[in-house]
Amino acid sequence: AKLKGVPMKRFLTIITLAGPLALAAPVFAQQADKAPLIVAVVDGGKLTQAAKAMKSAQEEAEKLAKRFDADFAGEQKKLQAEYQQLEKDRLKITGQEYDQRLQRLNARFAEVRRTAQIRQEQMSRAVRAVQFQFRSEVVKVIQAMSVESGYTLVIEKSALLHAAATLDITDKVIERLDKSQVQGKVEFPPKAE
Repeated sequence: AKLKGVPMKRFLTIITLAGPLALAAPVFAQQADKAPLIVAVVDGGKLTQAAKAMKSAQEEAEKLAKRFDADFAGEQKKLQAEYQQLEKDRLKITGQEYDQRLQRLNARFAEVRRTAQIRQEQMSRAVRAVQFQFRSEVVKVIQAMSVESGYTLVIEKSALLHAAATLDITDKVIERLDKSQVQGKVEFPPKAE
């Protein structure tokens, strides 16, 4: 059944942290102008899917989303039962009483939906904060590796048409990130952006 024309649906879709990592710009090592060009490639999508910090953050976000979804579903179920009871009582009560009860139920439903929207927005902000923090750590790791290994240019794989597999340093970056104990903590509610 529906709540007066409002379709029942899930409160939250599972928020994913596993999208491609958009590095703002190529990372350059500090080299002399005449140094040979040494290029490396990083797969940002693989970083966000494979790094321990992002796996942990994804699990946290999914747990929160499922909890919120369950809360919302419970509230919807209660309101639906009240709507059904109101319809059963319709012939026993006055038109004015029916209208008042219906108005109160619609107001409560609107409040539940508004709360769900606020939580969705807060989850989106929390996910963006984790992604930004992770991206900053990735850049630091790549900069350090560039200095150590002499890379003069590191390019995100999604910006390339072709690169030899030997240029890919993604697994080394993941290994370094995992060793550095980078945290991907979803803070809810999130801090202001």
